[in-house]
Amino acid sequence: MPLIHVPNPLFEAELEGLPGQLPQTLAELVAELSLLSGLAAAAEDVILVDRPVPRELLPISLRTGRYLTGAELRRELNSLSTAERQQWRLQPWGWSASALDLVRSLRLTQPVPDVKAVRWVNTREFAASLDVTVTETGELCEPRFGWLCRSEAEVLAALQACEQAGDAQWVIKANISHAARNRLLGAGAVLTASQRQWLQRRLAALECVSVEPWVERIAECGLQWTIGETPVCAEPASIEFVGACALLTDRGGEYRGSVIRRTSAAAAWWRPAESWGRRIAEQAAACGFRGPLGIDCMLFRRRGRLELRVAHDINGRQTMGRLALGLRNWLGASDVGVWCHPATVAAEIHLERLREIADSGVTVHSTSPTHWDGRAARLQTCLLISEDTKKMQQAVATLTGPATARNCLREVRPQDED
Repeated sequence: MPLIHVPNPLFEAELEGLPGQLPQTLAELVAELSLLSGLAAAAEDVILVDRPVPRELLPISLRTGRYLTGAELRRELNSLSTAERQQWRLQPWGWSASALDLVRSLRLTQPVPDVKAVRWVNTREFAASLDVTVTETGELCEPRFGWLCRSEAEVLAALQACEQAGDAQWVIKANISHAARNRLLGAGAVLTASQRQWLQRRLAALECVSVEPWVERIAECGLQWTIGETPVCAEPASIEFVGACALLTDRGGEYRGSVIRRTSAAAAWWRPAESWGRRIAEQAAACGFRGPLGIDCMLFRRRGRLELRVAHDINGRQTMGRLALGLRNWLGASDVGVWCHPATVAAEIHLERLREIADSGVTVHSTSPTHWDGRAARLQTCLLISEDTKKMQQAVATLTGPATARNCLREVRPQDED
């Protein structure tokens, strides 16, 4: 069954109804991010792009599928018989109104989800009833982790509760807020003028916000699920666990990569989150959601105790972690792989770091073009592979910094902690 991969990495902005015009630098970065959908493509698949993609600029990892513009794709589909056309399926990064319009305009016959259900699953409101923390044995912890607030008074009360509980720092997240976007970071129980303005804009739009303590993160993991594309009226939908891989995040919580192993099983600490993840997927399916579902969980320390937050983020879309799982075939049985997304630096510095890593005995595969659209690429992703976890950790530190590399390559259990 050929797939049409539609990279729309800003689909959450579309769910919020935000303007589609981006500053040039961000638009260039989004265009490069879109190319990464090629990592999940089979030979018969198509990746939909805005402009022709010179194949010679792509690393080998991105050359499996074909990159076609909308006009090229329509010509190909129009040359097919009705039966052949019905075999094709659209697979967007996230299901939005524009993705549904594309299904109709391409005259595809696949079932599609309800966009209202997609938006709901991507909100903090949906996650609120499922936002629990558990011990290593799966027992529920008290108190609850965060607060869903619908007024400024409720936010201030939540900040006071944070302070009284000994959590000096906090984060306030918008109702649709992912990948360290649409949020406030602060401390104490009083908001600054600019923070109040941000909050009041959100509340004026009749949106709730989530107030959470800023805790000591020990590790994070992304669990990937797929809810089958049966028609919404045909319940129950199939639910498949695709796999898990640890996340690399920097001090600010921004994604910097994924740790990959050949097995799809989650490490021991994440098992309780896997059972909760199935419950979350079942609730998402029941309200009409279909497609890829990524659930990020977080191991953290609070008041001297390790706890596991089972739904730190719920992403009703594809994720970088899901793309990372597609790189497992590059690994040997005893290998560890890390798909790195370092912060952008000058191309010469990045290439020198890659040479240093390769000289240390760690295998390096580029997963982004080094040049794009007549300039040095802004995105500098690569896959690192090694059997030696110490060498791998040093390689990750070289690209992303020691803080990001810390604890990324070992299973974390209470007895392992200092």
